[in-house]
Amino acid sequence: MNWRGWGMNEEERRAYLSGYDFLVIDLRGANGADLPRVLGRWLGYVDTNPEAAEALSVLEARADMAAWLAALEATVGPLEGSGTFGAVDLPWSFDPTTYLAERIGLLRRFARGELKPHDFGVRFMYERGGSNSADGVAQRIVAKIAEPAFRELREWLRPRLTAAPASDRVVRIDHNSAEYAEAIAKLDELTEVLRGSNSSSLDPEEKGRIVVELDAGRQLLAAPRVRLTAVRVVLIGALSALSLLFPDFGVNVLASAAMLAVQAVIRSGREP
Repeated sequence: MNWRGWGMNEEERRAYLSGYDFLVIDLRGANGADLPRVLGRWLGYVDTNPEAAEALSVLEARADMAAWLAALEATVGPLEGSGTFGAVDLPWSFDPTTYLAERIGLLRRFARGELKPHDFGVRFMYERGGSNSADGVAQRIVAKIAEPAFRELREWLRPRLTAAPASDRVVRIDHNSAEYAEAIAKLDELTEVLRGSNSSSLDPEEKGRIVVELDAGRQLLAAPRVRLTAVRVVLIGALSALSLLFPDFGVNVLASAAMLAVQAVIRSGREP
């Protein structure tokens, strides 16, 4: 897929990687309650850059997570419905790239709530004499799986972020186009649903911040010309976070649809 117009110049690439590095602070401080949110912020940040998001999608496709989870279940029984404590050799691949893809796939399932980190840790990473509380297990997952994968993913992504000339930094938006109308409609629908939701799955302050960013992103698109970096950081960042962190009421589906619509607007934009 060609993400024409989204490439970063060298300064922006350094800034993007610096922002990535900053997220390790949250990762190291994650407790049992907020580990899924922290993982979601990390993966959502990667998705704020379409080149990185596409590269990550290609990477994750290397791992057959259904087969991986089935192999894991075969070691001690089903993931759900059993209270057995255990520690097993997780069935990681010997291929380094597939091994990274498997860890990212597992962490994404934690972020989406498809697997519960504490249940997983007690079931498969139990430590006798160690802390097996929710916080203790969260830190074990961070130390043994998430932080090494965090470092390796950065190095895997770095050469795949291509530099683009400065002339690609601004595009002119056609406000009469079907793409623009669809993007605005999807953003408005998403914002309305999000504001009306009383779900506890997203912290109220976090939800408020994302609503403000959606409003700001809509205003960016309303301008005759838009800077791609601003759209990427403000609007695509907010939509990526929602697609990972807020599954309630189909908000994640609406966010993913809105992100595709916004990207279509940018791809149809013309250089001034």
